[in-house]
Amino acid sequence: KKPKFDYSPLRGAFAEKLKEAGVDASATNDLAAQLVEITQRTSTTTSSIESEPVRIFGPGHMQRLSDQWGIQHTYSVPLMNRIAANGDSGTPFVLEYPNSPQSKIYKQLATSVVSEVSKIKNATNLRPVIEYNEDFHIISIDDEYLEPAELRRACRCAACVEEFTGRQILKPSSVPENIKPMKMVPVGNYAISIDWWGGHKSLYPYRQIKELLQEIAQP
Repeated sequence: KKPKFDYSPLRGAFAEKLKEAGVDASATNDLAAQLVEITQRTSTTTSSIESEPVRIFGPGHMQRLSDQWGIQHTYSVPLMNRIAANGDSGTPFVLEYPNSPQSKIYKQLATSVVSEVSKIKNATNLRPVIEYNEDFHIISIDDEYLEPAELRRACRCAACVEEFTGRQILKPSSVPENIKPMKMVPVGNYAISIDWWGGHKSLYPYRQIKELLQEIAQP
């Protein structure tokens, strides 16, 4: 059951602001009541369409982010007043509405978290060994190799790839062949951060690097 909202403080706040704005005192109460009615109608309309998903960042955005950052598990978490109200009341939404589509998303998310934590606890080595050999000007990934320029051109940051369309902004020809990494630092168990000569900084999911190696290996 949706909790009732007390509009009395809102009506008083409207009346106070109207007085501060110089509105005649005899009219402030009526105007404040009308503003509250508009607010109530807006709230009712919003609640009636709450079940209809609105893609804030456009359709396909979640998949684009997954491809861009190598995120294996992605979920579109609903933004609903009812979920927030349940959290404030102390009764989790998933317990009160266990069979709702929104609860199913949260349950899938929880299952994925448990799965990933289990992998971390049981795995001996989740990260490839990535090093830069300055003598040969090559980046080694375990027993495979990449030219630094090839990896730099594959950067998917917001400065190199248009976020909403996936269109490449970076011109491959603008990356010199002699570019080299100045610093390489693992980010958790899923990616590596690289500071490039020239000042650019990139984040490469290991999944992306693996796919890049596979593309280069193809005849």
